[in-house]
Amino acid sequence: MNEIIIYENGNVSLNVAAEGESIWLSQKQMGELFNRNTRTISEHISNIFKVNTIKLTPFAIEDFKLLLNWIKNEEEMVQFSGGAFSYPLSEEQIKKYLNDKLSYAFNVTHEDKIIGHCEICLENKNSAKLGKVIIGDKNFRNKGLGAKLIKEMLRYCFLNLHVNYIHLYVYDWNKGAIKCYEKCGFQTNEKTKITTFSDKIWTALDMEIDKDNWRNYE
Repeated sequence: MNEIIIYENGNVSLNVAAEGESIWLSQKQMGELFNRNTRTISEHISNIFKVNTIKLTPFAIEDFKLLLNWIKNEEEMVQFSGGAFSYPLSEEQIKKYLNDKLSYAFNVTHEDKIIGHCEICLENKNSAKLGKVIIGDKNFRNKGLGAKLIKEMLRYCFLNLHVNYIHLYVYDWNKGAIKCYEKCGFQTNEKTKITTFSDKIWTALDMEIDKDNWRNYE
């Protein structure tokens, strides 16, 4: 049989139903407890029950052949790596990449199929940078998986690596990627980075998100 108890947390005091070791709150009460509106609480509950179709699995040396298939020229390599890799990609470059103790390289897996790649670089104990993000298999592009991938990377950073701040660089002409990152909560700051190759000069924007803002989009 349920009983009504008073649940107190800081300045919040709620009359809630208790059953055994569980307490039951309405969406309105959850909103009061976490200082969020009912719509945000409802969306968060819905997200809990959604099956996350994107998984991050460790990238290994034998997986680099997938990158070779996905990246066909120097321009695509610069877009992918920001100049960190040279074209054509070699096994030696990948070995050096995997030996970086502050770098977490992942295969992007969807329905047990590797469809892309991403990297999380731990800059210090409070900060991480996302990079080398690609949905390489063209059959899985423009399906909303890019945003799901970024959200999964954010969860990994904030919940597994316990950082408080994350940023990434995106070329200013890549409007689709910018829109995707904004959808996940990233905001552009004043920092930029210039990449030059062949006769091209590309400007990368720095986009950032902190843990508090991430909670509003999670």
